[in-house]
Amino acid sequence: YLKISKAVDSVRCNIVRFKGVFPRNTYETLEAPYMFRQNGDIVPKSDHMVTLEETDEVLEEYFTGPFLCGNQITAADIAWAPFLERYAYQLPMIYAGNEVDARSSEYEAIQEWFHAMETLIPVYSCRIMGDKSTWQQILSAFVENNGNDEFVLPADFELLPSRGMRIPTNRRKFNALVVWKQYAENRPYVASTPGEECGAYLVKNRSKIIEDIMGSLKLTEGEADIGLRELVAVLNDMSSQDRKEFETIVTSKISGNARDIAAFVESQLRAPRDLGVLPAATLRTLVSLAPKPRIVNA
Repeated sequence: YLKISKAVDSVRCNIVRFKGVFPRNTYETLEAPYMFRQNGDIVPKSDHMVTLEETDEVLEEYFTGPFLCGNQITAADIAWAPFLERYAYQLPMIYAGNEVDARSSEYEAIQEWFHAMETLIPVYSCRIMGDKSTWQQILSAFVENNGNDEFVLPADFELLPSRGMRIPTNRRKFNALVVWKQYAENRPYVASTPGEECGAYLVKNRSKIIEDIMGSLKLTEGEADIGLRELVAVLNDMSSQDRKEFETIVTSKISGNARDIAAFVESQLRAPRDLGVLPAATLRTLVSLAPKPRIVNA
């Protein structure tokens, strides 16, 4: 038989190591993996600290870094990514302190790994990874439903308020438009900016979105259509305006209906199910800048 190369062997080794690094004997769920025991108890904070420390050490083994097996992304990174993502946004809602914040300076190698995934692998940050809002909403829904029929969470369990940075994390070197341009370069079906991509999503799904708007916000079909068109126009112009100009438009010139529609659509948006993180971030930014909606969603 042919000898397995060292590179292939290290990738396989790091994929296998995953199960030994993350907490054992936990309840298997995609919504909040490794957070709870089979009986509904919360996994001790110390278990997660050990996981983060060991992950940091695994990443430091290859000095050429910043990925799990050196300076190139491999199947090992792809296998670990979905779980490190959830860790980064869900742990701070269950436990207090930076020692359980995967993106904090406590874990420099993990921080560099996230930065490399977001900047050097454009398809990851533009279409594959989930965002803070999505993973925390999924955890909140899981807790609100009290787990499921198989196990019950402790009666006094409550999530902590959301904290920490939005995605992408390491903003010191992150330029969303540059990363998006790299992603869109050989994809003619992708819009030229994240804002336009978000606008295209709204246009493609306008029939269902308008139907939902009419039911939830009690607008007429005509009002919903006009408000949605206005929202799309603002998103399309985002990249051509500086921050101050954009803030002026959002805070004083956008109509009440468009603000309400933006807030409603954003509350339903999930990344990456509906949109990648960067296009979704344009709508989330707009909603965070705009005055609060006049209508409280049911």
